[in-house]
Amino acid sequence: MPTLDSVLAEHFNPGRIDDAAAAARGVDEAAENRTEAARRKLADCESRLGKYREALDSGADPAIVAGWMAEVQGERLSAEADLAEGAKSDPLTVAQLRQVVELLAPMAQTLHDASAERKGEIYAAPP
Repeated sequence: MPTLDSVLAEHFNPGRIDDAAAAARGVDEAAENRTEAARRKLADCESRLGKYREALDSGADPAIVAGWMAEVQGERLSAEADLAEGAKSDPLTVAQLRQVVELLAPMAQTLHDASAERKGEIYAAPP
């Protein structure tokens, strides 16, 4: 239990907020890159669909163009799903992260100061 106490105290130390925020920014960049890629894919799909409509207007075989359009619609749905997934994962701001850590830090200290028997009860309790 002393090891777990140390880990909790370390992770809920308000002085480490800047480290956590820097790590979160790295995650944010990856999510932003995925979102931007999905936006580019949507724009590409719209462009291609417009060209296929023009081809239809110019007399292209509707059966062939319909196949192309169906393929692009599948890509478009995938890109829209990627965008929706990105919207779900709005990261915490540094201020929000600081607030969470500051709220949890006293709890980590209380747990650290608790008796071994009480800690055992807490750790054994279902989530």
